Amino acid sequence: MNVVEGSRLAQEDLGRYDDVHLEHTAQKERFHGTLEEAMNRYEKTIIEKAVLEVEGDRTKAAALLGIHLSSLYRKLSKYQI
Repeated sequence: MNVVEGSRLAQEDLGRYDDVHLEHTAQKERFHGTLEEAMNRYEKTIIEKAVLEVEGDRTKAAALLGIHLSSLYRKLSKYQI
């Protein structure tokens, strides 16, 4: 919980950088390839999770992802999902 007195943040209100525990620190070691490849892997993962969350309903998955249904179908084909 963060508590700040007044209307401005000061350096001491923020804490130290080394106190921060990054969720994906372990994944840093697994990174290989280009930025485009990394983005494609991430997009595929997000799409897979969305489809699972809506139990395979692609219309709902597209809505959840904020993309048109035809875009979802293209991405499903691209990533062989």
